[in-house]
Amino acid sequence: MQNPYTHRAAVRDPQMFFGRTSALTRLFALLANGQSVSIVGDRRIGKSSLIYCAALPQVQKRIPGYDFSAHLFAYIDLQGCLNRGPTELLQHVLLQLARQQPRHLSAPTGPVAPQAFEDAIFRLNGRGFTVVLLLDEFDGAAQNERLDMAFFSFLRYMATNYDLCFVVVSHHRLAELCRAEIVDSPFFNIFAIIALGALKEEAARDLIIVPSERAGRSLASHVDWAIDLAGAHPFFLQIACFYLLEACRRRDPPDLAWVEERFRQEAVDHFAYAWEHATAAAREQMQRGAWQKGGEYEHYLSASRAFREFVRSQTVASSTIEVHPADVEAALAHLWDVTWLAESPLAELQSVQRYSTRHHLSRSGPDRGKALHHVLLAAIERLHEARPDEKSDRRWRGWYILHHKYVEGDANRRIFMHLHLSERTFYRERKEAIHALAAVLESQEEDAIRPSK
Repeated sequence: MQNPYTHRAAVRDPQMFFGRTSALTRLFALLANGQSVSIVGDRRIGKSSLIYCAALPQVQKRIPGYDFSAHLFAYIDLQGCLNRGPTELLQHVLLQLARQQPRHLSAPTGPVAPQAFEDAIFRLNGRGFTVVLLLDEFDGAAQNERLDMAFFSFLRYMATNYDLCFVVVSHHRLAELCRAEIVDSPFFNIFAIIALGALKEEAARDLIIVPSERAGRSLASHVDWAIDLAGAHPFFLQIACFYLLEACRRRDPPDLAWVEERFRQEAVDHFAYAWEHATAAAREQMQRGAWQKGGEYEHYLSASRAFREFVRSQTVASSTIEVHPADVEAALAHLWDVTWLAESPLAELQSVQRYSTRHHLSRSGPDRGKALHHVLLAAIERLHEARPDEKSDRRWRGWYILHHKYVEGDANRRIFMHLHLSERTFYRERKEAIHALAAVLESQEEDAIRPSK
């Protein structure tokens, strides 16, 4: 029997669709009440699989209490409609609806005007049908400049006045991905939101065990290993199970090192995409998870051991910015000039970026300099931690010199006279203090890439 774990695009076989009970229950409850729905989730999380399988009677029967026999579902991939205008897009929608429901609708032969689209939905409603349009890859439609405010207002009109529901799939919430010209369209206010994440553990286990048993080689004894490697992300579990089943067919026991190597080779580009396109908040969650030892992870991808190792490699690599004392001295000399600080090499430090995220600052312009300013102030204060306030303590003098020279703006002479130092000794100790501050900044980088729990 063929290896069943070959799904890299949307799952269309109901036997390979596992879990999502809570999402289906909410989706069916909303559709049964005529509510349009927005499905939001990260790339490859299973959004397309959810809406495609939700239209299948075999899957609908899994959620008792709903009868969709009078609903016409049509799955429509909008990825090929990125540059189509309103009449061409409406033609594409009716064409896909006609192909999937040929008994109830004739295929259009040319562009479809809004009135013709309205007439088609009116006829279907007149026969007792509610139309459910499952619009995949809706991100492109929201960015299509040929689809204007009038077009989306028409869609709102259709959803309000006819038995027509839209289920749209996107990577981001609609308010975040819409162009400025259409973001205020009332169409984008009609949706209930379902956010999709990883599978529940029971569903993840079923995905590993059930298809492999059908294929004649159960992976039940490797469930924990597969979930540890790939987490409960359905796409990554498919990859892990594909190679695990192949390894089991080759030899017993399977070569798990070979499986892991193949898994990483196929998954790494997807890991990179997830990391590079993550929001600042999500990336910080991923970083914390990368250094976490067990327990509940803030971000579902962190449940994958392979992903955690990938993130560690990325954060360690990104933290290799050297902290040169000369750069530190220059930054101190411009401590109160955030415009200058924004261009400093030190503004690239992970600790600076982390400060920006926590305080909702932009990572460019004066905000970038403001973040570096605060990081430098915090680093100076760390020199003072657990130091006695005594002029005889050389380390305390280092903090005093930097604080009064650069934070308070005192003259050099006033500082070395207060400390009872010669001018020569003052300059030597100021240099040592700047080196000590550079070491503190490097320590803060370590804190940034190994976040505390």
